[in-house]
Amino acid sequence: MRRGLTPSQVYSAFAVALVVIIAVCYPVRPADFWWHLAWGRSIAAHGPWVSPPETGFTHPEGPFFDQPWLAQLAMYGLFRAGGPELMLVVQGVLLGATYWLLLDLMGRRAGTRGRARSCSSRS
Repeated sequence: MRRGLTPSQVYSAFAVALVVIIAVCYPVRPADFWWHLAWGRSIAAHGPWVSPPETGFTHPEGPFFDQPWLAQLAMYGLFRAGGPELMLVVQGVLLGATYWLLLDLMGRRAGTRGRARSCSSRS
């Protein structure tokens, strides 16, 4: 029984770590980031089912459906809890987990032992 990581697992872990490092070090895009935070603050104040006053620029007196309202509310909650630093850490963790799962899925589909599988899964 072999112990330790295979070279393909090391390369996969390095690739995922690189994605996380780039995501955490990349500067926050002000337009999208702050706009979604402002919407999250507005949803927290008015509720998701009430069109806040800021929606007047779309269609005055018309219905407005904000599809990502729950994500905006979560972003605002994270921002209030830990500022932009916490949001970058959460973003890095989510991206790392997503890429790790994608690598595992590709390994399973290819019929190999899976690059992202842990060493304990081998017998």
